[in-house]
Amino acid sequence: MTDEITVPLALPTPAAPTAPAETGPAPAPPSAPYRSAVTEPLPEPTASPKAWPVLGLSLWTFGLAMWSFVVMGELTTSYGPGKHGFLVGEGTAALFVFGATVGGWGVGLRRSLASTPARSTSRAVGRGLGVAVLAFVLWCFVTLFAAAFGASTHVNLDGKITVTLALLAGAAAFGGRRLAGLHRHDKTPRERTIARVLWIGAALVSIVALAEVMAGD
Repeated sequence: MTDEITVPLALPTPAAPTAPAETGPAPAPPSAPYRSAVTEPLPEPTASPKAWPVLGLSLWTFGLAMWSFVVMGELTTSYGPGKHGFLVGEGTAALFVFGATVGGWGVGLRRSLASTPARSTSRAVGRGLGVAVLAFVLWCFVTLFAAAFGASTHVNLDGKITVTLALLAGAAAFGGRRLAGLHRHDKTPRERTIARVLWIGAALVSIVALAEVMAGD
């Protein structure tokens, strides 16, 4: 009888338990002295809109001339309360229209040359002359058209025409000021004070003229 030799079977060794994964943030790499911090790029400056000095100044000057002509025309044909004379004389009205037009043209041209300089003196003179001629042509065209339109109708439209011309003048002055880039001019405290006084005075004159238009209708 042969002896049976039993060979013990090798049992599998249990696997070592795995360490739980760390959920914390990964360590930052060591910084080197030559490595700079990452910064966000700065936003690029937005380019200012292109200025149209001749067209803008022409509209600006035309708006001032038309506004002064309309309000003075209304005040020189309106009687004062309890008086037999007009509110404003013709000489005073003509001086006001001339001063408002030439003053607005000069101030606008000076600011335009400061913000958009001309290449030479001759170009600066040409800009001023071109603005004056174009503004005068616009004023004549609008005035003649309004007079012809009022004369062609059998209904009295003087009040409506006056208000329409005043609104047109305001829109032309505002739009021309922005087209010429005059609103981007840095003003001194003295200039800001003078501008406020002029705007308040213009508003008061416009209100008086509008009241006379409404009273006349």
